[in-house]
Amino acid sequence: MKLKSYIIILILLVNCFYTFSQNAIPTIDKIVFNNGTIKEGTLKLNNSQGIEFNGKVKLCNGKKNKDCVSYQISDIDNITQAPPQLIVTQLKEIKASKQYQNILEKSDNPDEYKIETYIRHFKVIYNTNEEQGRLAKLNYSGKNVDFYYYAKPGKNGGKTYITKPNSNSILFSYNSTSSSDKFSLKQLSEYFKDCESFTKKSTEKNAHKKYKLKFFYQLSDKCPI
Repeated sequence: MKLKSYIIILILLVNCFYTFSQNAIPTIDKIVFNNGTIKEGTLKLNNSQGIEFNGKVKLCNGKKNKDCVSYQISDIDNITQAPPQLIVTQLKEIKASKQYQNILEKSDNPDEYKIETYIRHFKVIYNTNEEQGRLAKLNYSGKNVDFYYYAKPGKNGGKTYITKPNSNSILFSYNSTSSSDKFSLKQLSEYFKDCESFTKKSTEKNAHKKYKLKFFYQLSDKCPI
């Protein structure tokens, strides 16, 4: 084999491996800090199954408290939380079954059968001229904007935030809860009022009942900011 051909094949193999590693399902939690440092382990959950403890997160490499280290949220850029192993095992079993395609076709939410759905991404986001950010969970990553949700510790409600893709700067926010789709849609309609494709759907009668919020998140891909 000529040297040139060997080099080309080697490059292709490296690219394939890189692509696979980028798309691989994480099996361990990862924290990326503002200075570029990366630490891996298992994130400790609070009583609400969240990961925040009074402005900190705890990363563990064992089952005892002494095996956990606390990190300030202000020092963190983003966090990736691996899907629970039990869910991964169950979804793999369903995908391997003969009824898999039939299950997908009958489901109102096919995404619930994708392992990727259960990977949780967090980012520390900030208002303009704000030094203290908050650790928010990514709900939808779009072409024009990203949607994050921040659950207020100890409260039922939270806030939805909009940023530019991969940015930590907040463009817009509003109070929201899991049961306030009508209010949330009203807020989004106001923000995207100059986007015809968005307002056409959002102003339909009972639009909050006809469509899921994710549908409108996806519509934002047609709305340049």
